[in-house]
Order: sequence, then structure tokens, then C-alpha cells
Amino acid sequence: MRCNGNDPLAWVPVPYARETDQYVVYLGYLNGYAPDGSEEIIWIIQQPRKFAETMWTPMGDDLCRLAPQSLGREWRWYVEVVDAADGTRTPVSPPSPVWRFSWN
Repeated sequence: MRCNGNDPLAWVPVPYARETDQYVVYLGYLNGYAPDGSEEIIWIIQQPRKFAETMWTPMGDDLCRLAPQSLGREWRWYVEVVDAADGTRTPVSPPSPVWRFSWN
């Protein structure tokens, strides 16, 4: 993906919905590796989306530059469905798998 591009993150809608449900898109970047080799991800955004919206375009140079170039500007993201009826976000689905991309 290009920094400053208009490439959206998109996901397949779930087959159930209530008017109070939302998607929440979580976005983070690879910041290094733990001694055991696992990735250290810095989660920086929790973006709520209306249930009918199954894409989000987070691009921008400021955001893109947060991820270390030395690690390939690697990003991770996932989505979960939440009930936002009372102003809080109560998960109603397990989180999706974590997807990855690189901004350059």
C-alpha cells in the first residue's frame, strides 16, 4: 500500500446485525520482536464503523511514518463486532484474524 494512497482496509460483513452493533477496526504497527520471537505490535487506533460500512481508509503520511522503516513499515489490523447500545462497546463476536500490510 502507498502512504497517502486511498487504499481501504475492507472486510466481509458478518451475517447478523442489530441496529446497535458496530464494527471496530483495530490498527497497529510492528515495533520489534520479543526475545521469544513474537511480534511486538503497538495498537494505536480503535475506529468504530457503522455496521453497514465494511471498509475504512486510514491512509496518511503522518500515520504511515509511525511504523519503523527498518522493519518494513509493517502494519497489523483486525475487526470485531460490538454492541454499542449503551455507549460502551461490548464484544458480540470473537475478533477476526489479524491481517497485515506494509505502507511504503
